Formats: sequence, structure tokens, C-alpha cells
Amino acid sequence: MKTLRYQMVIGFVGLALTWACSSNPAPTADQSDVKITRTVNKAASEPGCQAKIVVDGMSCSQMCTGAIKKSLASLDGVKNTAVYFDPERKNQDYATLEFDQQSVTEKELIAAIEKLNDGQYKVKSVEIVINEVSFEKIDDKADKKEIKTTGKISAMPAIRIAVPSIMALLGRMLK
Repeated sequence: MKTLRYQMVIGFVGLALTWACSSNPAPTADQSDVKITRTVNKAASEPGCQAKIVVDGMSCSQMCTGAIKKSLASLDGVKNTAVYFDPERKNQDYATLEFDQQSVTEKELIAAIEKLNDGQYKVKSVEIVINEVSFEKIDDKADKKEIKTTGKISAMPAIRIAVPSIMALLGRMLK
């Protein structure tokens, strides 16, 4: 008798969670309504792209965040996905992730979220930060210093060489 009662409670909780996450489906809108901003960081230590996607329509911290995280993580080129839900509704709900621009576009990221639960989730904005590694140029003035000689000893000017990191070189070769 107790197991039947437990099964009924577990079934009811599962039904309630499913209903909570699928109630009030939002109408699907054109992706042109989504505000997309891109920022290029030229002083980054490693190349890459990060995105913060503001999502409207989440109603729980378990099923909703899990579905969005799973959908984004299933896309090629997406890694380190996290979804943040504010139950008190003081802040916007959002997802953060790292992605490869060559493998996935922001339109694919938006579509992956908005297709879930019959269009329940609506992407409000996408903020993309593109990190580019810049290499320092060798200072020409250092190469043109005068060579001082005294007797048989000569002083050579210091040679400065900018050596890029191996990871940055590999990242550029793979692009």
C-alpha cells in the first residue's frame, strides 16, 4: 500500500513539473526581434567567443534550465554552457556559453532555445564577446640604437622578439 502511495506522489510531482514547464507557451516570433550585440576584445590572452543569451519564459530552475542547457550543448562548437534562473524575478534569466564561430551561428543558438516546449522560451537579446589575440610589434627604435665600441669590445643593441603562445598559433592555424 505504501509503494502505491509513493508511486502516486512521484507521478503527481512529475506531472506537476511537466505542467509547470509547459504552461503559458510564448508565441514564436521572428528572430529579427532579438537584439544582437558584438564586442571585439583585441587584448585577449586567448582567442574565442562567449555569448550571454537573455531568455524569457522560464518558469522553473530544474526542467527549464536543464532543457535549455542540453539543447545548446548539443550544437557543434558549443562548450561550457550554463543557464541561470532567478526565481524571485529580480534579474533576467540567461544562458552563458563559449562557442566556435566557424561551427555555429547566433541564429542557430537562438533557434535551439526557441524551438523547445512548443515555443515557450523567447530569446530577448544575445551579447557576443569575440576575443582576438594581438601580437606586439617589435619596436623599431630599439633596433636602431647606436653601437658603442671601446677598443676590442663592442656592445650590441638588445634584440627584442615577440614570441606568440603556442596555443594562439595553433588556434590561428585551425581557423
